[in-house]
Amino acid sequence: MEKIVILNKSTFELSEDDKKQLWLFLSDTFESNFSKEDLSHCLGGYHLLAYHEEELIGHVSVVRRSMIVGDKPMYVGYVEAMAVRKSHQCQGVGTKLMLKVSEIIEKSFDMGALCPSDEGMKLYQKLGWLPWKGALEEFHLDGVKQSTEPIILFLNKQKEIDNKLSLIADFRAGDIW
Repeated sequence: MEKIVILNKSTFELSEDDKKQLWLFLSDTFESNFSKEDLSHCLGGYHLLAYHEEELIGHVSVVRRSMIVGDKPMYVGYVEAMAVRKSHQCQGVGTKLMLKVSEIIEKSFDMGALCPSDEGMKLYQKLGWLPWKGALEEFHLDGVKQSTEPIILFLNKQKEIDNKLSLIADFRAGDIW
């Protein structure tokens, strides 16, 4: 396998050129199914950027969100904008990125969560991410509503979290999950 370099940067460390390159990469990788609103969801946290030579070939971000598990507030490392360039898929890049994500979550958050694509589901399950079995709900401007999104939870090994309890996501513009 070719040499892949993974950089860990906070959003504040990304230059305007970095953000533009990231936007173009994500828009291309998600085949134009990635909006500026989607981009805003992945800003404000940690970015793992995978490079082959000088080319950006992979990205994932972890942003802090506040969620409620049962009746307990939790700081969640929420995974956003996980993408690997098509030419480098199925070569271990996604695995390397997600292993680093797991390390960030274990050291920094009560738990991790993500809303998987059909294509990514197998990778996340292989790496030990588990489905949330309890009720999923979302804060909206007009109250709490049921959600039908498939959420996968990564249980932080240092904390006991019951994934059969309800999980309520905080409000944000656009897609809640």
